[in-house]
Amino acid sequence: MPPKRKISETKNNDEENLMIAKCYLNGTYHSKDPYKAIEFLNKSNNPEAKYMLAYIYFAGKYVNKDIKKALELFEAAAKCKHEDALNKLSFLYREGYGDDIKQDQKKALKYSKLVNELFIS
Repeated sequence: MPPKRKISETKNNDEENLMIAKCYLNGTYHSKDPYKAIEFLNKSNNPEAKYMLAYIYFAGKYVNKDIKKALELFEAAAKCKHEDALNKLSFLYREGYGDDIKQDQKKALKYSKLVNELFIS
């Protein structure tokens, strides 16, 4: 196995922060460190970073479960037409999620239509 290379943490743009976060999550080029990954996901405004962070809060993995924060992050990613975020929101509003997310068929349909528009345009 090749030796791990040190990744640069001095850059501060969204794409690089996302890539550094993925390296920490996967243990690529560096020791696996999900808490460091979360730090870099928080620095990035990239829609994929927002989606990944939303999923971490939704699952309560490495952080306290926070559905409200997860929903905000899913919606931030969805505003940038992130397909997985749009699908997740459509599902959550269609089905509801305990006391945290009430069923809302109008919102579910809205997000579903936005996903469809991605494939039409």
